[in-house]
Amino acid sequence: GINAEFNFCPLFFECHKMSCVAVSVSRWRSRRWCIGLLCVLFLMDRTMAQSMEFSLARRHSPVSAPIQDAGRRLLGGPPSIVQLTEGYATYATYLMQLDIGTPSQSFQVIPDTGSSLLVLYTSETANADSCHVPSYTSSKSTTSTKVACDGVCTCALSGYCSFSVDYADGTGFKGIRVKDTVKIGDYSSLAEFGGATQASADALTCGIDGIMGLAYLSAINDPTVFNAIRTANGLDNTFSMCLGFNGGSLVLGGVNSSYYVPPLQPVPIISTYDFRVAFNGLSVGGQDLTSFMPSAAIVDSGTTLIVLPAASYARLRSFFINNYCSSSSPAKDILCPSGASLFDNYCLRQKPDFSVLPTVTFTLGTVSLSLNGSDYLFPRQTSGGDYVWCMGFSGSSSIGSLAILGDIFMQAYYVSFNTTAKQISFAPRIADRCGGSTLDAPSTSDPFPVIYIVLIAVGALVVLAALSFIARAWVNRARNSPTNHGGFSPYANQAMPATNYPGYGYGGQPMYHPSYPQQGPYPGQQPPYGQQYPGQQ
Repeated sequence: GINAEFNFCPLFFECHKMSCVAVSVSRWRSRRWCIGLLCVLFLMDRTMAQSMEFSLARRHSPVSAPIQDAGRRLLGGPPSIVQLTEGYATYATYLMQLDIGTPSQSFQVIPDTGSSLLVLYTSETANADSCHVPSYTSSKSTTSTKVACDGVCTCALSGYCSFSVDYADGTGFKGIRVKDTVKIGDYSSLAEFGGATQASADALTCGIDGIMGLAYLSAINDPTVFNAIRTANGLDNTFSMCLGFNGGSLVLGGVNSSYYVPPLQPVPIISTYDFRVAFNGLSVGGQDLTSFMPSAAIVDSGTTLIVLPAASYARLRSFFINNYCSSSSPAKDILCPSGASLFDNYCLRQKPDFSVLPTVTFTLGTVSLSLNGSDYLFPRQTSGGDYVWCMGFSGSSSIGSLAILGDIFMQAYYVSFNTTAKQISFAPRIADRCGGSTLDAPSTSDPFPVIYIVLIAVGALVVLAALSFIARAWVNRARNSPTNHGGFSPYANQAMPATNYPGYGYGGQPMYHPSYPQQGPYPGQQPPYGQQYPGQQ
């Protein structure tokens, strides 16, 4: 999800109450005391009614726990929860809904902390796939305008500001900057975004309409939609993400304490234009591999895997194979069954015993964050509906000396991004919240018990057929006996029809080499940009 150049209440009742008191005090000083007192009583009564109305409405929301502002303020809107759908098991990414224009047009976009610009397919995208239609159509919105050249932006021949963005997987978009009303969750504002007129082939999987950049302003001053919405609505300069096995949540303007186990541990952001942090250590099963790792990492919700520079990944792969693929290791049958390796783009058919896998610990800044085997082995759904379990680490030579901590890393934690304090905070995510845990993925059925079940069923049918034959033969004999006057049997002097039962075979291998992006809900389509890197399955 990052650019190739890497440029990338309702308030609490107490807040309403304090606001009311502040208003009343001002009136108290300017008017007679009796009028002031009446104002205080009226406003407090109205505030209590509004707070009760909100709390009742919030109980019907999927999230009923308290939503907290990142800072203390008396004015401005409360945080807003935006539901995320899909997940890395299906689309290999998460999706959120945007409503754009007047009247509104709805779109499904990727929330991407690795880029800063909202980019959408439009009715003017020259080479858009048919599955990306309908797309954003400016002529259908009365509030849509193209951004005129102002001497700061790159000016197109048409006299409007243009944009060009390239992503690390080689895909990209070009087009014209547009301004229109954008609504996310409970809030909306006029905001600037990119309307694509050109898109690289297979830039986005069918069903995905664009990319919602959430990072800082990039080196080329890409405006962020979140910044426009938070400024217009008085939101705190914070958003947080909770990613689960099947969906998740994005909280605009604060955090939700029901999603994590406190405290939130802050890690300083070391860049002025992206969510980059110091990568100060990595260990596997307690063995330090820091000297082979890069010095910085980007926390990127637009990338599925944990991506390391090619040399760092090679070292990690070798360490796993040398230490956990020997005949004496209980992890051998998981990481390297039948002489193959999950590091070589293979996946397991069966849900493994995660307890025998080593813990991988990252040190970001001074904060240590650990991933268990159930975190870095992730489930991927095939076209047949079964799940396979794949390695969450990958390597790439196209990302320079950075690591990218994608969804596989983020799903283990509740992650809060605060650009005012310039820090990203982490806390363990409560497993059964916001999309559930990877452990919720069902295991593919074991083929051998299925064979036994089928054989038992076939045997039972054979027994029933034999009993039926015997019963009919007995009836026929009775009907044809001297005491049976005129009886007729349709099976008299005929052979019982034979029933053929199809055999049940299992031709699969213990390992599954899926090329799994083609196994998703849209066969033949590549996964969303930024999810896989050149040479990776």
